[in-house]
Amino acid sequence: MFYKKLIKVICNYFAQELELSNKEKDRIEFGLEIFVSQTASFIVALLIAQLLGIFYYVLIILLVSGLMKLIAGGIHFKTVLECIIFTSLISNFFGLLALELNNKFYQNWFFYLLILTFTILYSMIKWAPAKVENKKTKDQNKKLKLKIISILFSLFWIILIYSLFVSYQRKFLLLNSSIFSGLLLHILSINPLSYKFINHYYNKNNNLKILTF
Repeated sequence: MFYKKLIKVICNYFAQELELSNKEKDRIEFGLEIFVSQTASFIVALLIAQLLGIFYYVLIILLVSGLMKLIAGGIHFKTVLECIIFTSLISNFFGLLALELNNKFYQNWFFYLLILTFTILYSMIKWAPAKVENKKTKDQNKKLKLKIISILFSLFWIILIYSLFVSYQRKFLLLNSSIFSGLLLHILSINPLSYKFINHYYNKNNNLKILTF
């Protein structure tokens, strides 16, 4: 695809000018591909969200799940088009879920928060950091460090939701339900079943395979 060729040309140029190793060049190339893919996906997802009237829900969901993915990892797709399609569909589905949760979440917020706390902490302990293509590490100390940071970052979101509910009640319902849904989306992103689904998708449709969990 054109964007990949352009990224490769740019990376080759900087690698030559800065005398980078092949490993360093590959990391930069992978980072640029992710940046292009994520940026395009965010734009399309937010345009759809605007049409559905859930722009701010989806914006917060994408920010929360995106920040979590930086630390705890998660699934990635091979092409920009696939990333755009899946990200737009899934993020807007969770945006609609957040909208639906608004009143229900307020009425039963302690129960929902308790379930979320258990689920995300279990997920971080069990699966974080989830594998990311071209970003594998065998360093057990680094993995442990990322797992601890993932757990602490998850607790930060939980405490934020709890504090806003206790202090402001209904005032930040949109923010609370969106953070809640963003964390659910991230749990889905690192779940082994999601990796199996994506692998099945590539094996069946493109005879390709991404990372096995």
